[in-house]
Amino acid sequence: MTVNPKTFLQLCQQTCRWCGITGNSTTQIPTTTVSQTGELGRIVEYVDEAWLQMQVGTEYRLNRRKFTLTTADSDDKYAYSDAIDVDTGLAITRFKDWHLRDRQIPPRIHTQSVGVADQTPLTFATWEEWEYLYKTGSIQSQTSRPHHIAVDPQDNIRLGLTPDGVYVVSGEYNRSAQVLTQESSPDAAVPDLPADFQNLIVYEAMLMYADYETAPDVEKRAERGKLPLMNALGINQGPKWRLGRPLA
Repeated sequence: MTVNPKTFLQLCQQTCRWCGITGNSTTQIPTTTVSQTGELGRIVEYVDEAWLQMQVGTEYRLNRRKFTLTTADSDDKYAYSDAIDVDTGLAITRFKDWHLRDRQIPPRIHTQSVGVADQTPLTFATWEEWEYLYKTGSIQSQTSRPHHIAVDPQDNIRLGLTPDGVYVVSGEYNRSAQVLTQESSPDAAVPDLPADFQNLIVYEAMLMYADYETAPDVEKRAERGKLPLMNALGINQGPKWRLGRPLA
């Protein structure tokens, strides 16, 4: 059976039901997540914070995204906002860090005018290595096809040598955490989590509610539902086995 993804509002409503907040003269199931106060305001905060905490310090595979970056002649420095998310076709907005060290899936570069037939891998260099190689002496003023890629302390991509024309760099990056209350339409916002695991957000929110309200029965239900889903999520979104590289 296909599980339909839930919106932020639906997750808040579900949290209310599962916490036993069924509606009375002073409290009702929320019809919006915006400008809520009192108990419903806390529920909205709990759901938002639950999803945020689930993302912090966790490398979900679904947040690994592909990007492309078009270089300019004589420019070796590019911010994440200069790159395009391949899935959306738009400039990157949610950025956590670059994923450029993978030797099996390295970043690549090709001349824009030739296309991907010209594509070759880029070798990752640490910032210190890159600074030494490309910002020492006369090489600083040289331009050519880049062979190295690095990340400076401000998270800018740095290419070496400095491009001598227009190239396209392709690679991967990790998105930053999604904050549901900051989405353009919070009520309709859908967490970036497979629908099968969205109840985890509700369980985490229930634990926050139980702690505030001293509700052991709600805490027990949440803990009982959370554990098997957390294990399944780890299998679904954790690192996958890969074939080893050839020995020779």
